[in-house]
Amino acid sequence: MGGGVSSMGFLDGYRVVDLTDVRGMLAGRVFADLGAEVVAVEPPTGGGEWPVSWARPEQWSVLSYNKKSVTCDAGRPEGRHLLDELCRGADFLLLSGAPAELEALDLGYERLAKANPGLIYVTMSPFGLTGPKADYADSDLIVWAASGTLSRNRVGSRVPIRISSPLHGYFHGAVEAVAGALLALAERARSGRGQHVDISFQNSMVFANMLQGLYPLVNDVAAPPDQAVTIFPTVWRTSDGYVQFTLTTGPATGHFSNGFIRWMDEAGMLPEEFAVFDWRDLPQTSGSGLSSSGSTLERFAAAGLDQAKRSRLEEAIRRFFLTLGTRDLLASAHERRLLLSPIFSVADVYANPHHAERGLWFSPEGPASDGPRLVGRFARTVPDGFQDRGGPGEPGSANADIYRRWVGLSDGDIEALRANGVI
Repeated sequence: MGGGVSSMGFLDGYRVVDLTDVRGMLAGRVFADLGAEVVAVEPPTGGGEWPVSWARPEQWSVLSYNKKSVTCDAGRPEGRHLLDELCRGADFLLLSGAPAELEALDLGYERLAKANPGLIYVTMSPFGLTGPKADYADSDLIVWAASGTLSRNRVGSRVPIRISSPLHGYFHGAVEAVAGALLALAERARSGRGQHVDISFQNSMVFANMLQGLYPLVNDVAAPPDQAVTIFPTVWRTSDGYVQFTLTTGPATGHFSNGFIRWMDEAGMLPEEFAVFDWRDLPQTSGSGLSSSGSTLERFAAAGLDQAKRSRLEEAIRRFFLTLGTRDLLASAHERRLLLSPIFSVADVYANPHHAERGLWFSPEGPASDGPRLVGRFARTVPDGFQDRGGPGEPGSANADIYRRWVGLSDGDIEALRANGVI
């Protein structure tokens, strides 16, 4: 069972059994980076009841790094006994899937807690294990939509546009699962008792985007997203890419737009008719550039910015952005304290010198390797509390080591289980 923190890793000495699929695999990766010994359990065939291997190869490489792989056929009595013994000796058990998927594993918390009262049992499911939506089918897109987050990314009444990578919604829940499990660990240090940590991917997305609920507080009328009006575009093309930029208005944020208008004027690209506006006096909209109703447009027109003038200003801004590169825009916006951000491609993120300086990318084969680069640790600490054990190797590559140390099997026992196809 788990020990204390050491210089080798924040969670050095703690044991984690990882039975997640790709939805929850990031949780085990974070535990492993923090120094815990994370054992990813797979069926001998590499797929099945807990399909850890159905991630794409590059996803598998990233999400399984630092873990150890064992195999076990839990459909046979000998395999079920092995799995139970692994859980008996673990500090954490990580599971992901819908309630029916988790029930099929026959790894209920009450049964395992009787054998291991200190076990911290973590489930990650689309909508939680209880409630009217608990058994709904899921995908990452469904998780985004069910959290309300997707509705902000629509134009008019059109269908919302996907705004994430195919696993992004699940990753939010997986990281929150680690946070919940560590809170349970703190309680266990006080009481000696384990807990069941129940994570809902939907709830995690609501929490991660909770500030969107504040938007109506700065709008004149709270209206549904399909009735909101975009005052100006928020994505602009540059000479070599794109930036996110919002012309903000009202007493709280209008000074940012005043600064941007001065910049255009200094560059000789601002039509004279717009030099007289003080953007602090215009109707307040949200930080996303959305108003909450058509009445805001009427108030813009009354202040001297009718549709025709807005179109002329939009065209002037479009021409201005096209004269500058993304990096130059970012540098100037930083100097002028403007609300502008580059929209990076994956290649841009990879080539970013800031990430290189902080050592974000690494190769599991060593610094000189030409192999794929992986995302490194999520934080830096002094002294360093992270561990690097390397990749998980082939399925079952840690069978002998783990089954000897965790379960107490002899080499002969392990060979017999292997010969019989149990591991």
